[in-house]
Amino acid sequence: MSELNFNMDEAPKGRLETLDSGRKDRAGHPILVERYEHQRVIVADETGRRYLSKWLLDEKANDGSGRWEMFSKDHPPVGWYPWPESPFAGGEGIVSELTNARLAELLAYLAGNTARWSGDFLTLPEEHAEPVRKEAVARFLRDTRDRLDRIEKLADLPPVSEPRP
Repeated sequence: MSELNFNMDEAPKGRLETLDSGRKDRAGHPILVERYEHQRVIVADETGRRYLSKWLLDEKANDGSGRWEMFSKDHPPVGWYPWPESPFAGGEGIVSELTNARLAELLAYLAGNTARWSGDFLTLPEEHAEPVRKEAVARFLRDTRDRLDRIEKLADLPPVSEPRP
């Protein structure tokens, strides 16, 4: 593991993204949605304990301030390590033998990703009852299938060719 970095100002905090919702307002202009994309890091407290954390943006302040998850503003972490963007990225860090712990990690990532998709579908309350856009469902399914295919490959399983009952 890399050295603990004690400069918390250098820790990645994520970024605010502006996305096209795929819908238009009454004037025909695209409706843009802002979403904060968190970036995970491993942080350490003053005792040396380490935690998986992310920057929690203070949306009321609107100045980029906030705090680290599992920490208060008064007692922030003292150092950090980088955390990989995605366990599905491949390359270094991917082991050839799938263990129970590795599968649990991949499934937790898959669950979190699915929850983010769910939140994206429920952005505007006035659109909750509208029919879902087929292209949005197709993007979600492609994204999820790619991740499931990666698990199949790690588990050395043949691809599932037909739906299971």
